[in-house]
Amino acid sequence: MNMVIENGVCFALIVCTFFSCKKETYKTRYDELLPRNNGTMSGFLNGSEWKSDIYVASYFRSAENSDTVDFTARIFKNGYEIQQLSIGRINLLSSIQEIQSMIRYDSIGNKFHYVEPTACYSTFFPMDVDVPENAYWVYENENTNNHVKIEVYNSDIKKVKGSFEVHYVRVSKDGPLTQGLPDTLHFTNGKFEFQLK
Repeated sequence: MNMVIENGVCFALIVCTFFSCKKETYKTRYDELLPRNNGTMSGFLNGSEWKSDIYVASYFRSAENSDTVDFTARIFKNGYEIQQLSIGRINLLSSIQEIQSMIRYDSIGNKFHYVEPTACYSTFFPMDVDVPENAYWVYENENTNNHVKIEVYNSDIKKVKGSFEVHYVRVSKDGPLTQGLPDTLHFTNGKFEFQLK
């Protein structure tokens, strides 16, 4: 008799637990960023077409009276981020500006990373399920022309339109290269358009 009561109580607990559980909606990075979409970007990455929405275009360091902006474009696959391209410290009042490298060399030629550029800069990250695999920073030599050009800036409606060209070199080789990208990347005929929110 006690066994029947114990089994009945266990069954009741299982049924109550089952019906009281709520199904949680799993959000991917794409779902989280979708409301922040405020523009588009396109161009060619090593000759292949590259298109993305711009998620997070904002005034530099969130200073709304600033004339400097940052933006990040992201490529998603199955809801997960697989590539991220950012351009920062863009002066909206300057037509054409050089995109600066974050790679610096000391007096005897050793490479080190300078993380706070004083002018426009850019980074590119291949991602694996929202986690950066490697880092690519701007590559400078006599054959590269890293620049951004502001073509339209309407301060009344906070709309920005422009073009750019940037070349990257892989500076971290800690992670795998699951996307098969080479050590140098060339982003050409780049165009962007976004509205600051």
